[in-house]
Amino acid sequence: MAEALPDSVQQIAEVIGADSALTLVRNWPRISVNASKRTRIAFYVPKKLLPNAPLIEVVGADAAAKLVERFGGSLMFLADCDKSLRAQSLSKAVIAAIAAGATTTNVGRVFNISQRHARRIVQADLNAKDARMKRGDDSSHTP
Repeated sequence: MAEALPDSVQQIAEVIGADSALTLVRNWPRISVNASKRTRIAFYVPKKLLPNAPLIEVVGADAAAKLVERFGGSLMFLADCDKSLRAQSLSKAVIAAIAAGATTTNVGRVFNISQRHARRIVQADLNAKDARMKRGDDSSHTP
């Protein structure tokens, strides 16, 4: 992930991975904060995971189990990660366009980024895939 995650999300990402953590941030309902228009992401990690737990629906059974093991019984507050989510969406779109045969010049024009930035995104994706393969986790599935 090119953009650094806020600390509150990073601690979740260390347990379930950045993609799953951002999926949680993107899909978990927000709560209003005071009388302001700001919202926060707050969720309770149960001590015991039930088969119909909302956490399973959002991040999947494996990630939910890891969260319960590490944070069970905790009330978590997460930053909304707008910048990280935009970067993740851009990265996925750039990688898909390049995989479909687009040039970095075309990708740069379409997404209003430099060719160099497009190449960096693709290289970061390749590096992440290499790292997963070295760890023995060759799945690139994102819940």
